[in-house]
Amino acid sequence: MPPHAHKSVFLLCLTSLSTIKALLSVRLPREHHVWPTLIRMHTTGDKIYLESIGMTSSSMQFIDIGANMLDERFTDGKYRGTYHHEPDLDKIMERAVKVGITRLILTAGTVQESREAVQKAREWNKLYPEIHFTCTVGVHPTRCQQVFEAKNADPDALLKELLEIAQDGMKDKIVVAVGELGLDYDRLKFCPKYVQRKYFLRQLQEVAKPTGLPLFLHNRAVGHDLFNILSENRDLWTGGVVHSFTDSAELGKEFIEKL
Repeated sequence: MPPHAHKSVFLLCLTSLSTIKALLSVRLPREHHVWPTLIRMHTTGDKIYLESIGMTSSSMQFIDIGANMLDERFTDGKYRGTYHHEPDLDKIMERAVKVGITRLILTAGTVQESREAVQKAREWNKLYPEIHFTCTVGVHPTRCQQVFEAKNADPDALLKELLEIAQDGMKDKIVVAVGELGLDYDRLKFCPKYVQRKYFLRQLQEVAKPTGLPLFLHNRAVGHDLFNILSENRDLWTGGVVHSFTDSAELGKEFIEKL
């Protein structure tokens, strides 16, 4: 393991307070149902607990590590290709600053989005100086088929391009993680399991390993499959965050303590 490697994978499962309560049986005050809410995570014995400790204030500082800001609904005011409103990115950033967001990591899900994320992060650092923008580089599990298995696609060339994008972004510290990558068995209509697993491993081998960047992982309805691949290939990655985690508290504890 490289000297800079992290010891554990840290879980990010805060999709909503109702999800947290359902997954981990956490008692949260009813008034804390609107984001942003501050949550403390701790473990006791074999259980993981999340505790609501109040609403955030502008005096506090936060990092948004999973910002899907490349979506055209933010950049162009379009929803599913149909125009709905004037682009309101300025207002979004203004609200982010007001609630204490000081750093924002743009999430990429394809090779093209990875290139765009690097470009947007560089542009937005100049346009919105109160927030420091960085990004991820990677292919989302539900999009592996459309990216790597499309007609005339060259997976070797695409993975090489992904690595080059990451290395370029690392020069000015814009690229901070490989992702979003992982497994998603809830939406197999977009990409079958074997394709997801194949290109998850290849991204570990051909992007994560040579860059040494941490992982921004996706884990949805996959049981131990993601955990097992990471465990069996511990030499390929340094650490990271498990995002969109929808499994049990017991498996969550394994991610934290055994990887």
